[in-house]
This record gives sequence, C-alpha cells and structure tokens, in this order.
Amino acid sequence: MPSITIKNIPEALLQKIKESSVANHRSMNAEVIFRLQQVLASEQRQSLSLEKIRALRAKTKNYYLTSTELEAAINSNR
Repeated sequence: MPSITIKNIPEALLQKIKESSVANHRSMNAEVIFRLQQVLASEQRQSLSLEKIRALRAKTKNYYLTSTELEAAINSNR
C-alpha cells in the first residue's frame, strides 16, 4: 500500500491526533486516514449539492414572482 510522510506537524495538532486516536481506539495512522476520508467525503457531498443548486437555479432563472404571488405564499405559511 502506498504511504506518505508528513513533515512539520504543529505540536498542538499532533497532540490532538494522539488524543483522538486513543479515544477512538485506533492507531495514529488509522485516525489520520479516517479523518481524511471524512473530510474528503464531506467536500464531495457539498460539491454535489452545489451542482444541484446551480442546476435548479438555471431551470428557474427566467421565472419571477410578482409581489402578489410572494405575499400569497407568505400568507399561506409556505
């Protein structure tokens, strides 16, 4: 399996990794891999959501509500 070396880790960060690995019953290596996977998966989910938002915006960019329609929506608790 490939490996990397990380240099110049701030002491405070190293301590947090150690504490987290102990709390989660993982080696420091396993903890770092787990945390990286979490962050990268989260970024991917956010990216997919942003793509969906942009697609919806593109579909509705030429649709405008009148003030009467907006007021009716507000009054109907929507």
